[in-house]
Amino acid sequence: MDNLKPPATITPDELSKLTLAWLNKYQLAPTPINYAVIYACSHPNNQKLRSELQQLIANNQTPDNYLLAELHQKYLEENLQADNETLSAIHKVIVNLQTVCEKSQSDVSQYQSTLHSQASKLNDTDNQHTVDIVNTIIVATEKAQLAQNQFKDSIYASQNDIKTLQQKLKTAQQQAQTDSLTGLANRRGMENFLNTLTSTSHICALLFDIDNFKQLNDTYGHGVGDIILQKVAQQIAQLLGPEHIAIRYGGEEFLVLMINQARDDVFMYAETVRENIEKLKLVHGKTRKRLPQVTISVGLSLNRQKLSVAEAIEQADSALYQAKSSGKNRVCLSS
Repeated sequence: MDNLKPPATITPDELSKLTLAWLNKYQLAPTPINYAVIYACSHPNNQKLRSELQQLIANNQTPDNYLLAELHQKYLEENLQADNETLSAIHKVIVNLQTVCEKSQSDVSQYQSTLHSQASKLNDTDNQHTVDIVNTIIVATEKAQLAQNQFKDSIYASQNDIKTLQQKLKTAQQQAQTDSLTGLANRRGMENFLNTLTSTSHICALLFDIDNFKQLNDTYGHGVGDIILQKVAQQIAQLLGPEHIAIRYGGEEFLVLMINQARDDVFMYAETVRENIEKLKLVHGKTRKRLPQVTISVGLSLNRQKLSVAEAIEQADSALYQAKSSGKNRVCLSS
């Protein structure tokens, strides 16, 4: 499936094998997001997705987890929201149906109780024909009561199924906001985070870039490159408070948005992360040989005036360029 378009006639099992083979060709793990993107490329409705990925490959851009996550966000995540809204609507219908069923069940129970009471009175009479009729009605009512109970049980089961599906969708939506390799937020996660901020929130942006990452990746392979990305992401995230957010912003670039944080604290955080990464001792999994030292360059937007997110990131990017130009493995502040 090099051209991402399978034969006209293909079984789901064959398509699954082709999807896994394509991911293996580019040394990509079959994570839910990676698998979903490549599998979706075969669907006629996903021509735009297929064309964009083919064009990226034609432009010598190697597919990686980050690239596929971006495509997943762009083309497939709206389906998750639509599915969730549909399930919510179905859940409301079931809840309403459950209320009607419980009311009906109560009415049948009351009617059944009345019949039993009247039947007891009829037993004191000599009108056997009337007694037989009432007893027949009682039996029919008991059957109706049993059917009501079974219907109620099926409604409860359906309600539980809907809740389970909603939880799975919620998990899928959370995963869709997360970079599958590093566990950090992706750009969709960043957008959702920004939507929670108030107009008084003061944003500081920090851009982290792994020095000489392409050389490390080309020399030691994608597997080692992925581990380096994970280790760096871990160092960035573990010192960050819950009111802030860390995002995988590019292939080897990470963005941190800190909210209402003092200037000195922001700089201290960046410098601590840089020092911790500099001290990492990484070993090649197969050869057990030490890998070259991993370092990062960091750019900070620390202008005291209130900035938009775009302005803060632009300032951080300029500061990062300065850090790279000044010898790397350092933290630079925007002017």
